[in-house]
Amino acid sequence: MAGLSIVKPGPERAASTGGSCPSRGLLAASALRFALDERGSNALQYALVAVLVALVLVGAISSVGTSISNLYQKQANAVGTL
Repeated sequence: MAGLSIVKPGPERAASTGGSCPSRGLLAASALRFALDERGSNALQYALVAVLVALVLVGAISSVGTSISNLYQKQANAVGTL
């Protein structure tokens, strides 16, 4: 598969894990590498800001829509009583 690579621990990595199971050391190394990776943090921050802005817009538009609906309902009631 394109983009996927298999990382095999070298002698220094296998010795530093201190365990007899090399896959456990590889898993710990992968977890640490994932935790320290900051490449996607900017994209995540922009996505969170976009979601927050969208929620504020939905709330504001909903509030304005309710106000306009009430205004038209009052006008309709006033015309109906003439």
